[in-house]
This record gives sequence, C-alpha cells and structure tokens, in this order.
Amino acid sequence: MSKKYNLSFKRIISRLFLVGVMTVIFGLAMIPFLRVADGLLYEQRAAIGSENMWRIVILWGVYTALFSVITFWKKRFRMVSVFLILFWVLGTSLVGLIVYKEHTAPLARCQRTTPYNVPPEINRALDLIAQRLDIANHGGSFYTKAFDYRNCLDIQYSNEASKMGMEGGFDTTSPTDDLRIIMNPLYQSYDDLSIATILIHELTHVGQELEQRELGTKMECYGQEADAFTAQSIFLSQLHEEERRSIFARLREDLDVNPALSIVLSVEIKTQESIKACTQLKEANSLTQEQYNECVWTGTRNKMLEEVKASEAYTQQCSPTK
Repeated sequence: MSKKYNLSFKRIISRLFLVGVMTVIFGLAMIPFLRVADGLLYEQRAAIGSENMWRIVILWGVYTALFSVITFWKKRFRMVSVFLILFWVLGTSLVGLIVYKEHTAPLARCQRTTPYNVPPEINRALDLIAQRLDIANHGGSFYTKAFDYRNCLDIQYSNEASKMGMEGGFDTTSPTDDLRIIMNPLYQSYDDLSIATILIHELTHVGQELEQRELGTKMECYGQEADAFTAQSIFLSQLHEEERRSIFARLREDLDVNPALSIVLSVEIKTQESIKACTQLKEANSLTQEQYNECVWTGTRNKMLEEVKASEAYTQQCSPTK
C-alpha cells in the first residue's frame, strides 16, 4: 500500500515558511523588470503602478511554473508549488478586479505610462511651466491637476484654432486617456516661454473639466475663463522682467491675427493693479504673506472676470445657447 501524503500541521507550516522564502527570492528577481516612477506626479505613478502589478503577476507565474516543473519532476516540495500556484491565481484575480474598477469608474484614470507624441517645443513649454510653478510641490490648482494627467495630454497644432481666431482650445468631450488640446499653428514660431504662457490657459481648462467629471458639477463659463487668465498671470509672475517684456512684445505683433491676445496682454496690468491695492491693505492691516497672496490673486481674478464678461468673443462663447 502506498504511503499517504503527509498533511500534518507541522508539515504545512514548514512548507508555508518555504513559500515565504520563495516569495522573497521571486521579489528580488522581479526588481530589474519593474518600472521606476520616482519624480513623477500622482496619475503617472498610478499608471506605472498598474503596469507593474501586471508585470508582477506575469513574472510570478513564470517563476512559479519553472519552480513547479522541478518540484513535480523531483517529487519534492510539491506542496510549496501548490501554494505558489494558489497565490498566483488569487493575485491575478485581485489585480484584474482593481483594473476593472479603475476602467469602469465615473472618472477613469489616465492609464498611459508614456506621453503622447507632441511637438518638442510643446514638451519644453510643459517643462517650463512645471519648473517655474514648482508643480511637483504645489498642488491644489486646476493646472496642477492637469499635470497629474500629463501622459494623457494630447497637444497638437491645428488650423481649426486659427480659423476660429483662437490661441488654443481644449475639447471638453475628449476621454480622460486622450485629453485633446489644439494650438494655433501661429505659435510654432514662438519661443518656449510664450508658448507656455498660452498653454497654461488650456491646461487650466483641462483641470477644470477633470474636476467637474470627478465631482459631477458644472462650473460657470465666465468664471472658468477668469481662472484660466489668472493662471496665466500666476505663471507670468514667476518670470523675470525681461522675459515678460519679451513675451508681451511678441504677442502684440499678432494682435491683428488673434484678437483674443488683447486679454492676455491685459493680465499684467490687472495684476499690477491688484498688487498695488493689496500692498496698501497689507501695510494698513498687517496682512500675512499668505493673506497678501490671496488678496492679489483674488483681486486679479475679479478684474479678469470683468474683462471676460466685457469681451464680445467670450460673451458669444459663454452664451447659454452654446
């Protein structure tokens, strides 16, 4: 009579210990095959994290298969292989459930682990914005939310923007994994800082749309534009005086081509008016630096809101019939 397979408690515990040892070995062997997400923003890290989960599942399956072939051939440590196979099945099911929930969520996350192929000057402009505004360390704004989805930003030049007399535009109907922004081909000849000044306006609209999808709310049209122009003002405030002078000079050259640029040029004037008024308030009321900054940007936004509401182009754009 053949000897029964030993399923004693002691044997099971010893085999589980060996499973733990093999798990450590498997983990160390996986490291060279996993992608590093250091220095990336949240959604980029999340996308790479999802990719790494699938890599772990696949590698665990390969290592388990190799180990199992040996154990069943040698007829030793077969229980360890059974446990490893069981854990692989459970892990695959768990990862599949997580990915399914992400793809069926009301706001699907950016699943791209690599960015879209955009013009090089656009990429440089994005890098400039991230650097000058220290995006990685200062969250909470609409344009910061857009940077979280940077791999899903699909920014291209389009004659459609030129025909409509726009500096740029964001397609609010585009899916989360393909956030489409069109730029006026006019800006292909612009320097990177000038492109960044225009681009941050559209990035703000991207962040606004993402927040609306997330919260299920609808923002007021004029307010969205005021926020976008205020974002431009914040970006310009981080540039050197000579850089700002160069940008404004370049934009003035094309006012006849794109009348909307007149509002961009007025941003600096509105900001300086707010700075002057808030400086007086700071001296009279001993405002903290945080209160002073809030005063400046709230004042700028209110002034830009008046400017937008007075614009014929934005009156048509924000019309209820649109």
